[in-house]
Amino acid sequence: TCRECDMMLNHVGIATRDIDEKVSELGDIIKIVSQKIYDPIQEVELQLVKLGDALIELVAGKKVEGFLKKGQSFYHVCFEVDNLEKIKGEYEGKGIFLSEPTPAVLFNNRMILFVYFKGLGLVEFLEKEKDR
Repeated sequence: TCRECDMMLNHVGIATRDIDEKVSELGDIIKIVSQKIYDPIQEVELQLVKLGDALIELVAGKKVEGFLKKGQSFYHVCFEVDNLEKIKGEYEGKGIFLSEPTPAVLFNNRMILFVYFKGLGLVEFLEKEKDR
């Protein structure tokens, strides 16, 4: 693991066929945090909701269909990090899937990186907001 990378849990990604239906199904137990948006880079619909203090990203689209067909709704866990390049360098070339850093529309185009760990699953790393 990246011992020099400061990581903080940001959200959990949940796969769903239809975000509007999921939000309606969850009803009063969640609080809507963002509008539903389409991210053309990731080719998915996304919406942030909160369950208590926990931030949940609802994800719908072709990228999550395989999870849903298997009866899985848990998609990924996301950690906020200071430096995506450190994360990329730490896990590059270790026989695991590693995406290229890309802007995330839902997070004001902050950069994200996905890493798939065998036996653990998909982990998203979100670059922390820069001090303004």
